[in-house]
Amino acid sequence: MIALLHAVGRGDPVDPPSAHPTSAPTDEALDALVMRALQHDLAERFPTAAELAEALGAWLDGARRRESALGLVRQAEAAMAEAVALRAEAGQRREVGRGLLARGRDVEAEDAKAGAWAELDGATAVDARAQRRDLEADQLLHAALRIAPDLAEAHAHLLERATRGPRGRRSCARPRGDRAARARHPHPRPSAA
Repeated sequence: MIALLHAVGRGDPVDPPSAHPTSAPTDEALDALVMRALQHDLAERFPTAAELAEALGAWLDGARRRESALGLVRQAEAAMAEAVALRAEAGQRREVGRGLLARGRDVEAEDAKAGAWAELDGATAVDARAQRRDLEADQLLHAALRIAPDLAEAHAHLLERATRGPRGRRSCARPRGDRAARARHPHPRPSAA
């Protein structure tokens, strides 16, 4: 530290904090603040300690907002991963239900098809849960951008989600559920009367 003060006093060039491999990671804005505070020419420094403190406070506030926004992005990533797993589960249940219906195609008894319908209804319910998690992820990403509008991580996720198309997630459409299977297998379900 004393060597740094002597270098500033003599007007020797000083490296920014990010140039030191042993220092904590910094960003360009903090580097600029530190370098301005370490200028040899007094006219290029902050005029008062209060102005330096204000600039550092503003930088710190931005760093806190970024960290808070990144926390929301991490929550969104967890919701997206859960939605993917739920869609896979729904697909498996749908295949089981369709397989059961295909085997019971010639059977007229409604109770023989009840297991298939239960699987297909379960797939529809799991699809709905996946859609809710997708919607929650979108909301979290937008909330992160309200806190830190330039947060690249949130923008990247939203761009990827927007370009993925309706197959990746069907947040605007109702889940197909077992409608397609019922259309192929016209035996009606007993009413709950």
